[in-house]
Amino acid sequence: MQMLNSQYYCRRCGNYEQRLFYRYFCEKCQQHCWYCRSCVNFGIVTTCTHIVVDTQEFSLDSVVYAWNGQLSCAQAEASRMIREWICQQKTGMVYAVCGAGKTEMMFEGIYAALEAGKRICWATPRTDVVKELQPRLQQAFPQTKLASHYQNSPDGQLDAQLVLATTHQLVRYYQAFDCIIIDEVDAFPYTVDTKLARFAERALNEQGHFIYLTATPSQQLRRKFQENQYEIWQLPGRYHRRALPVPKYCLWGTSRKIITTRFLRKKLFRHLQTLIENDRVVMIFVPTIHCGEVFIGALSTEFGSQCDFVHSQDPDRQEKVQKLRERTLKILVTTTILERGVTINWCEVVVLDADHEVFDWSALVQISGRVDRKNSDQYASILFIGEAKTRAMMVAIKEIQACNKLAKKRGLIE
Repeated sequence: MQMLNSQYYCRRCGNYEQRLFYRYFCEKCQQHCWYCRSCVNFGIVTTCTHIVVDTQEFSLDSVVYAWNGQLSCAQAEASRMIREWICQQKTGMVYAVCGAGKTEMMFEGIYAALEAGKRICWATPRTDVVKELQPRLQQAFPQTKLASHYQNSPDGQLDAQLVLATTHQLVRYYQAFDCIIIDEVDAFPYTVDTKLARFAERALNEQGHFIYLTATPSQQLRRKFQENQYEIWQLPGRYHRRALPVPKYCLWGTSRKIITTRFLRKKLFRHLQTLIENDRVVMIFVPTIHCGEVFIGALSTEFGSQCDFVHSQDPDRQEKVQKLRERTLKILVTTTILERGVTINWCEVVVLDADHEVFDWSALVQISGRVDRKNSDQYASILFIGEAKTRAMMVAIKEIQACNKLAKKRGLIE
């Protein structure tokens, strides 16, 4: 905490809004101290608090690039561009549809950075995405120490040349990285919590740069890139050369109405049973935890142990997702916690109460991106179930159709 131009400024989170500073009597220095309420959840920082920066050099490990997968022509072109951005320390954005293989397209650029002795961080707003990425990055760079940081992560204070972290965890770094990859830059809470972007800026060294990854860039982010003349690389098609599945409207009413109306309940359950009989698994997205709890109760009477429910407060959600992958579970009811970064083979998607405000257009595009992600999958469907069509639903469908149109024009899909 310090004074700048007669106003308080938080050196940890970058907050300068005076309404977020508060004074209290400090037992430590025995006088009145000010503290920042913007980042108080990370531990209190007062005017008498000293922030210690550890300048110890990280160790350079030998770099072995062990990923032996094959990129499509479009992916390889994007990969070369990313490598060029990293080598030339240029900020850029990869705007690629869900399932386009953004993770694998980053590997060549990361390899070039590690070879050059640069320090790199892959940051994402959600813990589940960190856990999903960790084994993939470790497999690609088996001899490189990888520090993985999220709330209560086992790595603790481990530091490394390659860091994987939630954007909240960037608070622990100061001018540490040559490059920070912000994955899912449009995701909650990064989009609504301005201090997370300040953490990222503070964690970047003076010559450093960002690479943003997204399937659903906001208009605000696009304008920012145009104003700063940053490059955007768009990839509108998936590697398997099939068009993105387009969601269908089902105006059956609310989830409550479906549960309490015998005809509608039987109609939905019959649809789910048909999918299971065709050896598919189903992700059913709901807007709230309460809605999920009510619906799983009704679903369990029909499908028993074949179904389960996950949400952000569920400590067993990783195990339940794994059961869906292993097909021990056939139906997984989930909140938007699983809208991103999760790949399930032969998966179908149903969105209940799709007209709820929590399902904005980007969330609906991301949810739709859970299906048809693997080369072996030839069939997939997405149902938006609600009382009426919303602007978010229509924008999401138009976005998917626009990507398909552009992909066809560029010869990326059959």
